[in-house]
Amino acid sequence: AAVPELVVWHQTGARMRDEVESGYLAAGLTQETVRVSAFIDDMSAPYRWCDLVVCRAGATSLAELAVVGCPCVLVPFPYAADNHQEHNARALVDAGGARMIHERDLTASGLAELVAGLLSAPATLEQMRAGMRSEGRPHAGESICAELRGLGEG
Repeated sequence: AAVPELVVWHQTGARMRDEVESGYLAAGLTQETVRVSAFIDDMSAPYRWCDLVVCRAGATSLAELAVVGCPCVLVPFPYAADNHQEHNARALVDAGGARMIHERDLTASGLAELVAGLLSAPATLEQMRAGMRSEGRPHAGESICAELRGLGEG
């Protein structure tokens, strides 16, 4: 599945950065269409930039993605305690904001087909954005503080 206009921004960590970039270049992508970062200091930049995220299913990342309404393809880390990443992912899949691929089922061709299909379906991506936003809690910090203040007053 080809997506001619595909541009990738991949955060990978310092240890794997050069290897990941080399892999993209070996696969025929160019430095004009792939940006590999060891770390991204300001996550608001890629969230504004992207149409679709492919990532693990850690709670903090998913909370951020839900608040900004970014559709996702989630690959839960299978060795997470109590399989919590799959549970995190399932909530967003059930809300219509994400698709999930178990790592055991992950193939390059399957991922490419899914990503190409989603990126070529603007109406689906818009529905997924709405599904993600429905799960976002942009004022969670304020709510927690209010609850804690209430406990102190009681």
